[in-house]
Amino acid sequence: MSNRPLNPEELEGIRRLLDGEPPPPELSGEAASLAEALDALAPVLTQA
Repeated sequence: MSNRPLNPEELEGIRRLLDGEPPPPELSGEAASLAEALDALAPVLTQA
């Protein structure tokens, strides 16, 4: 994983996932991997 900043589309896709919405179809690459990881962790994060 690189340390490059996320672009606005990637940030919007992650925001949508955190809000429980489906990600936009253009979300891809590292942002998609991060979004999938956040989606998988959501049940744990909401219990904290």
